[in-house]
Amino acid sequence: MPSVYPLVALLLPWLIGSLLMARLLASSKANNCYLTLGHGYFLGVFLVTAILRLLDGLNWSVDFYTVVAFLVALGGAALIPLQKSFNDKSEVNTTVKVSGGEKAIIVILIGLIALRYGTILIEVLERPLYPWDAWMNWAPKAVVWFHNGEISTFVSPSSWLNISNEIVYTLGNYSSSTYPESVPLLYWWMMMAGQSDSSPAILVPWVLAPIALGFSLYGYLRVKGVGPFLAVVAVYMLVNTPFVNVHSALAGYADIWMAAVFSLALFSLGAFEDTGEVRWLVLCIMWCIVCGTVKKPGIVLGLIVIAGLARAVFKPRLLKELTVVAFSFSAFLVALILGVKFVVPSLGTFQLDLSTISVSKIGAIRLGFDDVGEAAIATLFGMLNWNITFYLVVVVMVFAAILMRDLRPNNAQLVVGFVVLFLAFIYSFTHYSLQLKDYTTFNRTVLYVLPSIIYLLSITVHGLLIRLSDRQIK
Repeated sequence: MPSVYPLVALLLPWLIGSLLMARLLASSKANNCYLTLGHGYFLGVFLVTAILRLLDGLNWSVDFYTVVAFLVALGGAALIPLQKSFNDKSEVNTTVKVSGGEKAIIVILIGLIALRYGTILIEVLERPLYPWDAWMNWAPKAVVWFHNGEISTFVSPSSWLNISNEIVYTLGNYSSSTYPESVPLLYWWMMMAGQSDSSPAILVPWVLAPIALGFSLYGYLRVKGVGPFLAVVAVYMLVNTPFVNVHSALAGYADIWMAAVFSLALFSLGAFEDTGEVRWLVLCIMWCIVCGTVKKPGIVLGLIVIAGLARAVFKPRLLKELTVVAFSFSAFLVALILGVKFVVPSLGTFQLDLSTISVSKIGAIRLGFDDVGEAAIATLFGMLNWNITFYLVVVVMVFAAILMRDLRPNNAQLVVGFVVLFLAFIYSFTHYSLQLKDYTTFNRTVLYVLPSIIYLLSITVHGLLIRLSDRQIK
């Protein structure tokens, strides 16, 4: 197979995804080429995984050429006149004067981003590293599928030992056989393109993911009226974060994809709030669904965004909203104390009591409080994984409390807040507290909300600058 095929596997989905996004967002009030390209990369990637599932489900030939044919057909369907698709039709005035000094800094930051990701790409291609977790949980499925030419079945080790009449596979990590399949499917796609299960080119999508997410972040900030200088600084903060870089250089984990699709769902929620356009409602729901196909926590994150979306659609009165929240929290406490057990369609038996939360097809979590405050503070403020992002969060929140007139949170802020509460519960009241204290899994879950935090931080700084400017004029 020609060596150009891995390049086709990287760029064709991006092109087709961008064409589809351009068609969808044509004449939208919240649209520019940056968010189209950002969404387009991830849409293309997850279209590939959907096509692979479809072909296998239909028992059709699963090969590189068939997937390419499907992508080209989708691209052809999107090639309706696109002259208006890339125009910025935002109702927000995005015409912002940029000084000569700001332009120079923008050029420097873009150059530093290019240098950083150029060197990461060289590292991935010339000196690839294979992180243990990625090649224990995500890559092995793809290797088996690549050699078998189909999505072979994986089961738990105990089930594997008891099955004798069919060919099934298992993994060393007891629960990883039930992990969602989107990331292994992406591995498989790149393996098909290079006709190898060990080519370094397999890992290049992980290098492109933060870049595409940076496009989306910049595009949404510009739609929100944030100037080019602050928007580029925000992108630099994101793509230059050490832990983001680690997930490109040590490519293979699912976490950067989880961060991306959750962020796109949140960005789409914000665009729907601003425009009221059904297209953004559809996009938000789509990315929420995709969240659940990347990692198990994505199911909860997607549901939280859906709750924010429902709030944006129905606009409930504050009293009714507080009543629903109070009732839900009370019902949870009663269920926790008394214990409940029932069957959930497609997921199996759900059980909740003071010692355990379990869903038979997902897994069980042991409950019990653990004081992890010191470890959490050390992770967010004492280590180098996040640069100074969380210091800035504290400073900006203080200034916002002093200077901003309207402190009522919008839906995007509420969603991020509830996700943070969810993570606080998981790491304070379950056995995952041990993985915060040893500074492992917690960092990866913080990555899920990092782009959204930088997005909200940038919008808040933009609002503060406007507020200070108004005060000076007065």
